[in-house]
Amino acid sequence: MLPLSSLTLGDVVKSLIAMLHHNGMAGIFTIAAMLMGLHYEMIIKLMKYCPTPIICGTNRLGKTTSARAALSLIGNTANFYSSVKERFIPRLCSRSTLPPVLDDIKIPKILGDAVLSIFNNGKDGTCIFEKGPKTLPIFTVNWEVLDGLNLDPTVFGRLVLIPFIEGKRCPNGVDAQQRAEHDCENMLDRASSAIGTMIGVSEDVEYICQTRAKSIRSAMVQDVADLDDRCMKNYAILIGFAEKVIELADVGLDANSAYSFFVNVIIPHGVNKYQTEDANEASVPISAPESGEPLVIDLIVRCIREYGLTIPKMLTSINPDVNFSSGPSTTMKIRGVAIALKWLIALVKESGNTTPREDKMRQEIAALGVGVISNKKQYFNKKANGQIICRGADGVEVVSRKCVLVQHSAFGQESWATFSQAFDIKSKDGNRDESVLAPPTSTILESTAAPVIASEQPAAVRLPRSNPQLSQLQMQVLRLPRNNPQLSQL
Repeated sequence: MLPLSSLTLGDVVKSLIAMLHHNGMAGIFTIAAMLMGLHYEMIIKLMKYCPTPIICGTNRLGKTTSARAALSLIGNTANFYSSVKERFIPRLCSRSTLPPVLDDIKIPKILGDAVLSIFNNGKDGTCIFEKGPKTLPIFTVNWEVLDGLNLDPTVFGRLVLIPFIEGKRCPNGVDAQQRAEHDCENMLDRASSAIGTMIGVSEDVEYICQTRAKSIRSAMVQDVADLDDRCMKNYAILIGFAEKVIELADVGLDANSAYSFFVNVIIPHGVNKYQTEDANEASVPISAPESGEPLVIDLIVRCIREYGLTIPKMLTSINPDVNFSSGPSTTMKIRGVAIALKWLIALVKESGNTTPREDKMRQEIAALGVGVISNKKQYFNKKANGQIICRGADGVEVVSRKCVLVQHSAFGQESWATFSQAFDIKSKDGNRDESVLAPPTSTILESTAAPVIASEQPAAVRLPRSNPQLSQLQMQVLRLPRNNPQLSQL
């Protein structure tokens, strides 16, 4: 007979709170997400639907640790996957009632397809004898993956978000943080004795889904009126399970703190960004207040003109001249600027100024079709000690960072003059490039290649920028066959 004592659950919750600090409640919600997966079949039988929990946030906030802790409570830590193929997910969810964790998923389509199929207990009909899901997966993702779903209401209406937010990692000092992490690891080694408690929650599933969820939805109507009815029902189930975790853990928390977490964290950091009517409107703000240009371009120009950020500082978050493709189906390269938004926003705030919201800048880039907002990385200077981004420069170290890409043609005339002069960018005619690219300059770094070293560039690139033969030579090189003996001479 399985033990029903909740003492182990309480110890795990305490250790998560001690380690995660301000994200402690997010850790509790992660355990609630595991319970939804464990009792998925009962929820489907009662409600005919079940949302997929998505644990979201930037790196090093405790998402993965919380997910492992949730699995450890049911002795299921082996069901943790850091890489999966799309076809594997239906098979994984149909072979056991124990929920798996799919960690750090990077492809939005994999996430979206899984969410859609799991919500209504849909079967995967591509294989003979394929069965319906017996559980649901718990996903951990970064914000870029959610951005890549392009605010699709059919997907966001079938998931619930559990945000881990940024804050001080070691508020009690490094030593205390290391002890808390060590204690948590030791606790997880024996956490599986709580499996009886986790299974015993089945006695309360009907009450949570059909009675308690109605009361929670009534409160939601007052607090987030523009959230559609389906999303309210989804979050009501998640909150109900989180309240049950708090009750069973008995660590001195009020059960109402689960709803408070929804109001104070999930709504501003998740719901408002992706799941309200405002977030799902087709039109996002398409111009900055004064310049009439995209918000991100207006921000960059302000950094140069008004905020007094130096070029070395900006090169830690802005790669001013890169070549990129707009999608996997096209081979045409576009010339533009790479912006590591999180790093740029941090720089601006450090200078005492404000920025537009990151999600609004991303949405606008996608809506205007002036760049790429997901699954891209570029090289930037690691420290503010260089005038260009180039691995060959003495003492300058580069680092790869996630970024958005915006084509140069999105700049207005005055903004381009400011930007190109500040970063010393020239195109073949001395003006901004509308999309056709020239060979890389010393500041260009391909998104899929190592940083360009100036001394390794072709002879045509080493000509002075003012040389009138430059564009002619470039065109000759492009027209010549690869095996033409004139190519090496040029």
